[in-house]
Amino acid sequence: MSCHLILGRRSDDRAAVFYERLFAALEREEGPVCLILPEQSTFRHELYMEEIRNGRSLWDLDITSFRRLAEREIRETPLDTLGRDLLIYDILAAHRDDFKALKPKEISVGYVEDISSVLKEASMNGFTADLMQEKAAEIAADETAGDLADKLLDVALIQNAMEERGFHDESGRLFVFASLIREKGLFSRARFFFNDFFDFTAAEYEVLGALMESGADFTFAFLCDRDDAVFQKTTKAVSRIVGLAQEKNVPLEITQLKGEISPTALGFAERNLLGNNGAVYNGEDDSIALFAAENKAAEVRHIARSVCDLLDRGYDRDDIGVGFRNISGYEHYIEDIFAAYGIPCYIDKAYSLLHHPVYRFGARLFRVAAEKWSFPAVFALLKSGLFPMDADDCDALENYCLAHGIKGHRFRQEEDWPYCDEREGEDVGRINELRRSVQADLMPFADAIQKEDTAAHYSAILWRFLEHCRCDRTMDTWQKDEEAKGRMKKGAELAA
Repeated sequence: MSCHLILGRRSDDRAAVFYERLFAALEREEGPVCLILPEQSTFRHELYMEEIRNGRSLWDLDITSFRRLAEREIRETPLDTLGRDLLIYDILAAHRDDFKALKPKEISVGYVEDISSVLKEASMNGFTADLMQEKAAEIAADETAGDLADKLLDVALIQNAMEERGFHDESGRLFVFASLIREKGLFSRARFFFNDFFDFTAAEYEVLGALMESGADFTFAFLCDRDDAVFQKTTKAVSRIVGLAQEKNVPLEITQLKGEISPTALGFAERNLLGNNGAVYNGEDDSIALFAAENKAAEVRHIARSVCDLLDRGYDRDDIGVGFRNISGYEHYIEDIFAAYGIPCYIDKAYSLLHHPVYRFGARLFRVAAEKWSFPAVFALLKSGLFPMDADDCDALENYCLAHGIKGHRFRQEEDWPYCDEREGEDVGRINELRRSVQADLMPFADAIQKEDTAAHYSAILWRFLEHCRCDRTMDTWQKDEEAKGRMKKGAELAA
């Protein structure tokens, strides 16, 4: 077993040394080879290795992440955000009388999200329920601590309740995974390669410690120069890895790559931008421009003008990207100002599916079944735009039902509706034809829901219903329409 750290501030140099070691490990065939990356980096590294492999095989390389590696050993279905919030809500309601400090008058969505955030933060930093109970006992007598002790006990109670029900968040599963590695002696012959990390969470450090105890080999690549304060956070991570290796008696090797100092304006900015030495760049280079804006709106307006200048110089829109350190607070400025300048743009961020048309359409199918074909439930689904029915036909059917008070089981009856008001120009034959068409498209799926009681069956019914209604084609048409109008954000939401 060994631990090799490759440190460098230039990506090309660091990647060359790192991947040569990885390919050499694959050729030796001495045990499994795993490349561990952050979740968002996998595809980029696969493309890079395909470019540099020069005929060398990648067949035995396992490219994964901490989370996916843990899920192979932990047979537990992870909860998504909505499932986690529902579980927390249930625990808050069940233990309302047991809490000392967390006693809201109403368990709102915002309150559940706040508790979820606290639990996630505690888990990421390794605060177990037992540890929080110990800390609560230590500070209970401290009058300056206020109700902190009670809050710690309440959070510990929620965490224990989740674990008793067999659910852990991502960090919690990593701690369980670390215990399994120690108990079963997993990965004793494996060789692990870590890249693109600048630090690790408490749970990930626990997994690394367990893997070092198992006898695995490690190679880490860090964007780091320990002589430069710019890399302070990564330097601390490197020091912690070094300490962990020494604690576990793992032989350690550190390669510090010293790349040539770039004479370009970008190299000068890298060395001096965060310093206070008053250095001045004397060369001529127009590839970098610094602009100080008085507010976010002025900043975005300057960016929009710069994009227009590039377009006027012959650049294509696909060749232009705008990056933000934190895009929060900029979105509405971007949408309004870019639209004013006639620049279509797409903001790459996560969107909630709760208001997505397909999600709402599927939910309305279950509402029809649950409310036994109530008038609001049926027509909310028919008027969604995803049901295979013309809008005018839907309006005619709705007006007929309103005029004659038709709802519930009468929508499902086999006999034709006999009501007809000739003064209103009603065509009862056409109305019954529309009703039977709706019955044929909707009734098999709504009835199937009533007969099942498992998530797997519900999912299968919903999938068949969406396919039957050809929702994919409708969504594709809507997306293209929005993009043609320049509303790229709306188009991206419809494509989610």
